[in-house]
Amino acid sequence: MENVKLVEKVVNAPEKLKQPRRLFLSNIDLALVVYQETVIFFDPPSNGMSFSEAYHSLFHTLGPLLAEYDFLAGRRVPSLEDSNHFEIECNGAGVVVAAARTDTKLDEFGELLVPKKEFRQFVAFLPQEAEEMDHKDKPLVSFQFTQLGCGSLVFASRFNHCAVDGVAVREFEANLAALTRGVDVRKQVVPPAPPGFAGNALVPAFAHATVKEIKEEDDSTLVRKVQEGVERLDDEYVRSGIDWLEVNKGVPCEEDSFSLVSWWKLGIEHGEFSWGKFKCATLVLLKPGLVMLLPVPEGKGGLSICLELPDDQMELFCRLMLGE
Repeated sequence: MENVKLVEKVVNAPEKLKQPRRLFLSNIDLALVVYQETVIFFDPPSNGMSFSEAYHSLFHTLGPLLAEYDFLAGRRVPSLEDSNHFEIECNGAGVVVAAARTDTKLDEFGELLVPKKEFRQFVAFLPQEAEEMDHKDKPLVSFQFTQLGCGSLVFASRFNHCAVDGVAVREFEANLAALTRGVDVRKQVVPPAPPGFAGNALVPAFAHATVKEIKEEDDSTLVRKVQEGVERLDDEYVRSGIDWLEVNKGVPCEEDSFSLVSWWKLGIEHGEFSWGKFKCATLVLLKPGLVMLLPVPEGKGGLSICLELPDDQMELFCRLMLGE
């Protein structure tokens, strides 16, 4: 199935380079120095746009957009003051963008909302995390745009999580989509963080319960435990969490715990590029201990829950979710 072939590969740099500078990475950012890979699927362009026209519209759009998001075209480097602390050097080194083709058709992948190893081909021509490459040479962002044998399109992105969180990725891709259509929407966005903020605003809220409680307590009690975890996220909690990260240099994850991340509120399903509207999106691969809530295609209702479990446990989980 993996017969993907490279068509073109370029490095896109900002159209205009701002004054070179370094950006401080917070303790929250430094706890997330990993790459996140996602894929968005599109039906064949209904407007008659060729694949060449589509990927060149992507190439040409990135230069002007990176002039605003210049830090994404930078590189992660050790701090001048402390070599154990990393910063982003905004040096205009650029992002990698690849265009590829495969004879594989969309229906050969089965359920598109499920992360799977076959999706690795959609990032095959992007710099990989395991490559023997100095971190100062690794792009913070890269994209691969692939045409399938049936004419459908796949847009894969690879972001270093230290630079952006899910909300920031969504805003970047919304601006990218708008620019490929000709509705710079940046001036219409009013985030609660200062204008231009695109780092990580991720501070985990925790709910604790014993196995005995989970088995014996009623659902409303367990839901309340989760709500209480979320309600603890006030200003004092966030600042305390940042201090904890400074002291412990890590993420407060215990054995047998899991993290739930909600992407269904980001509005990914409303994305529209010059070549068409979003069909569905998911992760390339799912990391152990991570549960993702993703949107389903418009009009279908509900949510897509992505998690990894042994087959027998997955069968039980599905029965419980369906109320059987």
